[in-house]
Amino acid sequence: MTTTVEKHENLYDLVKDFSIAMLTTRSPDGALRARPMAVAELKPDADAYFATSIASPKIDEIAADPTVSITFQSGAQFASISGTATVVRDRAL
Repeated sequence: MTTTVEKHENLYDLVKDFSIAMLTTRSPDGALRARPMAVAELKPDADAYFATSIASPKIDEIAADPTVSITFQSGAQFASISGTATVVRDRAL
């Protein structure tokens, strides 16, 4: 049986070289919004960090509904991840 840690490591190995991902959030009217995001950092525990302006509409969308989807694609490889987003205010990151 594969453990959660092993699944996260396998996912990390698949996406660690991607520099762009599509982040999908839900708008106030319920529509899905996807936009490309530069990857700031990916961690082996399956955390992904993206840089954006604190004034961006996606910040309000995440505050209202933190359920998001992230899609990575390059050539024939892709990964789609669903999870919960948190706004982190860490300029050093």
